[in-house]
This record gives sequence, C-alpha cells and structure tokens, in this order.
Amino acid sequence: MSRVLIIAAHPDDENIAFGATIRNFVDQGRQVELSTFTYIEGARNEMSINRNCLLEKTAKTLRMSNYIVGNFLYNALDGILSLGVVKFIEERIHHDVKIF
Repeated sequence: MSRVLIIAAHPDDENIAFGATIRNFVDQGRQVELSTFTYIEGARNEMSINRNCLLEKTAKTLRMSNYIVGNFLYNALDGILSLGVVKFIEERIHHDVKIF
C-alpha cells in the first residue's frame, strides 16, 4: 500500500485545499497522513480558536490513517528558520511516502 503525506500550514487547510484529493487517494487504497504546522487559528484577534478538535472528525470523515499537529505559532511561520520546518517534515517522512 502506498502512503501519502499531506502537509498543511493550519488545521482545516487540508479540507479547503485537499479534501477531495485526500478522499480520492483513500478510495484508491492509499494510506493518507496529514501534518499541520500550527495548532491554533485566529491570528487576527485575541480569541484564538483551537481547531485541533475538528481534526479527529476530519480524519474520520476523509478516512485518513493519521494526523499530526505541529507546535509552530500560527502567525510566525514566515519567521521560522527553514531548518526547523525541514526537520518537522523529515520527522514525518517514511521511506515510502509520496509528497505532493
């Protein structure tokens, strides 16, 4: 079984950008894993909404095999050294995962 790693900046971005593609990969028999960099939404106001609780529902609906949430700050992705991002991605890659 081939595996696919979907990488999104924030929780819920996978639905907007990849929802149908994720479901298509699953329907083809591929194991789909999701990794998001940040763990909260709401950078434009003081009330941050934690959308991680929705990831479990999303994973079940789209039949993803796994999801992992990073701990990068929502509004600071542009200030992170690329090495930190690369290490985060490398930790999630297995030898047989295709990256799209």
